Amino acid sequence: MERELSAQPIKVFGFIAVALFLAAFFTCSLVATQLSLLQASALAINFSSFVVCGYDKMIAGSDVVRVPEKIFLSLAALGGSVGLLFGMNLFRHKTCKASFLVKLVAILGLQLVALRMINII
Repeated sequence: MERELSAQPIKVFGFIAVALFLAAFFTCSLVATQLSLLQASALAINFSSFVVCGYDKMIAGSDVVRVPEKIFLSLAALGGSVGLLFGMNLFRHKTCKASFLVKLVAILGLQLVALRMINII
């Protein structure tokens, strides 16, 4: 029985995103001991989103397998929407794809509502 090849990039880049998150999280925790767990997590997930965006832009146009949009949207939904937006603007990546932008803005909007509901903003 053959494996479905279309699922492989999601697994690979999902693993890379998790590894980036963990590395950034532990770095934030060790370097800045005054950060709370939530602050270190937020920095780590946004850093991961930014790096994945830059990596995908770097390999665009080559024969290398690209990062699936599900990975970008998952990172954004987990709290990395600001890092992803910053990466998109800096690298000029995925800024013209309307369907992706609508989903990303919806995620960001829900996050802002949630933050407002718990009195963080």
